[in-house]
Amino acid sequence: EGRSRYETHWTTIKTMDQVRERLEESRRMTLATLDVWPADAHLDLRVDSYMGEINAVGRFAGGLGHATSHIEQVKDVVSQAKAA
Repeated sequence: EGRSRYETHWTTIKTMDQVRERLEESRRMTLATLDVWPADAHLDLRVDSYMGEINAVGRFAGGLGHATSHIEQVKDVVSQAKAA
C-alpha cells in the first residue's frame, strides 16, 4: 500500500533545470522497473487495484497512463513560467 519509492516533492522544484532533471529521473526509474521483472514473470498472478484485477503488465501500463496524464499540467506550468 502507498508509495513504493521516494518522490521529490513538487514544491522543491524551482528551475527548468530541476524540472528536466526530475523528468529524466522519472523516465530512468520507469524503464528500470522493467529490469526487475524475472525472465518468467508469471503474468497470470493478479492483484486488485482501482482498475480492477490486473497483472504486472497492467500495473506497468497504469503507471505509464498516470505519467501521461500529467503532460497537459506540465505544459501549463511551463507556459505560466514563461509568462512570468
